[in-house]
Amino acid sequence: MKVPSFRLEIHQITGKVGLETTPSTFQIDQRPADLQIRQIPADLKIQRTPAVLIIDYRPANTAYGQRGIVDFMTHAGDQAHLQVLDNIGSIAQDGDRMMDITNKQDAFADLAFQHQFDQSVIQDTDPPSANPVPIRVNPSVLDVKWQKNGVQIQANYFTPKITATAGALKVYVREEPSISVHAVGGYVDTVR
Repeated sequence: MKVPSFRLEIHQITGKVGLETTPSTFQIDQRPADLQIRQIPADLKIQRTPAVLIIDYRPANTAYGQRGIVDFMTHAGDQAHLQVLDNIGSIAQDGDRMMDITNKQDAFADLAFQHQFDQSVIQDTDPPSANPVPIRVNPSVLDVKWQKNGVQIQANYFTPKITATAGALKVYVREEPSISVHAVGGYVDTVR
C-alpha cells in the first residue's frame, strides 16, 4: 500500500528597509554690537595755602639801638626801675656808713668825693647775640579734593539673522519580504 509522505519546505526572504536622510541646516549671522565707552574725567580741586615766612628783626634792631617806641619805653622803664633799686641800695649803704660811730674818718667828705662824678645812664643797646634774627616758617598747606565720575557705556545691539532648513527622512522598502511554502514528497510503500 502506498502512503503519502510529504514534508513542507519553507523559504523565507527577509525584507530590507532603506533610510535616506537629508541633514538640517542652521546658520546664525550676528553683527557685532556698536559699543561706545566714554570716560568722564574726575573732578579735581587743588587749593594751596601759601607758606608764611616770619622774620623778626626786633632783636637785631635792639642790639643796634633801633627800638620801636613801645619797646624803647618798656626797656627804659625796666632800666630805670633797676637804677632806682640800685641807687636806693647805695644810699642806704652810705647812710649806714655815716651812722657808724666807730668810724673815725670823715664819712661825709669821703662820700661826697666818691659820688661827685656819678651819673645814671640808661643803656639802650643790648649786647649783640650770635643769632639775632629769628626766622619762622609756616609751611604751605595743600588741600586736594577729588571725585571720580565713572564711565558711560552705550551699546547698540543688532538682531541676529537665523536661517534654518528642516532635514528630511525618507523611508522606503529596498527588498520585499517573502515566504514560500512547498510541499515536497510523494507516496511511500508501506510493509505490513
